[in-house]
Amino acid sequence: MPITIRQETDITVIEVVGKMVVGEADTNVLEAVREALDAGHRKIVLSLAEVTRLDSSGLGELVAAHTSAGNKGGRLKLAGLSPKLAEILQITQLLGLVETYEYEADAVTSFVTDKGA
Repeated sequence: MPITIRQETDITVIEVVGKMVVGEADTNVLEAVREALDAGHRKIVLSLAEVTRLDSSGLGELVAAHTSAGNKGGRLKLAGLSPKLAEILQITQLLGLVETYEYEADAVTSFVTDKGA
């Protein structure tokens, strides 16, 4: 599962491509988030527009990434959820736990407009 990491000012954007499923997801997303946090980056956007499948392993990784960010004083926002991924997050009640945006640019901009960011 390819992951691309880039900086947009003080915001880290982590783009995920492919399947976030057992055996493929491993802990790549969580590791990328932890590395960003360890480097002092506290504003993270996880772009999931190119994620084609998500299972319980991938969900667990998203929850762990969100928790890690919170524990280190950071914030994690999701962007680019397909209707299917949004449905999965809704069913598992994760949609209300993590801020989500239709477009990556909106998630990035939201950090600028957040008072507590």
